[in-house]
Amino acid sequence: MFGLEKDKKSFKRFEFDLEKTIEEDPEEFNNLIDNIAKKEAIILKQLKEASKEEMDNYDILLRGYRALTKVIKTTKKDKR
Repeated sequence: MFGLEKDKKSFKRFEFDLEKTIEEDPEEFNNLIDNIAKKEAIILKQLKEASKEEMDNYDILLRGYRALTKVIKTTKKDKR
């Protein structure tokens, strides 16, 4: 009851599609990280030329990409 059963084999861990893709194809992991890094570089370039309102939007977008990178790398470490 409440996850305290002795039979742990019946418990199936939920995995997101991204986790499955990273686990099955390490090349896709590297491509994803490279793609995110390129987008971050573009955003940083735009951020230097942006007005105050645009700066806030670019900052939010940049934080999202950095959080995504962190999540992906953590997922990859957990799978090792």
